[in-house]
Amino acid sequence: MKVNTKVLFELPIGNAGCGHIRFVSDGVMLAVHYEFTSEQRQQFGGLLFDDVNAFRFADEQHGAGTPDTYDDVVEVVDSLWLQSMIESEPERILGSVKQKHHFATFLSNNGYLEVIASEVSQIDPIECEFSTEWMTS
Repeated sequence: MKVNTKVLFELPIGNAGCGHIRFVSDGVMLAVHYEFTSEQRQQFGGLLFDDVNAFRFADEQHGAGTPDTYDDVVEVVDSLWLQSMIESEPERILGSVKQKHHFATFLSNNGYLEVIASEVSQIDPIECEFSTEWMTS
């Protein structure tokens, strides 16, 4: 089945792909941090999803991403996942997913991330020294 998507923006990852990634959520927002190299400089970038209802992640071998999701953030148009969430909601619910969006990205060398949320924004990349310490703090 063909999945219809709309590209929202390209990630600055480049041909080398992502290094380590980290997901952080407080139950409402989801932050995704990733390492990458650009112009011979090591950097951290990220995505911030607001008003999140659900998210799922599959590794590179099992991700269902399409070519346009590879290091791009897309909106999945006419999403079956979002539609099934809408159909399973009680009639009067606070925080309905009816006005939400199904976002997706394939983070190269890691996997496929899908999120049901109100919006997504890019966290500006910063230069850094690579270390795995940030993953545990």
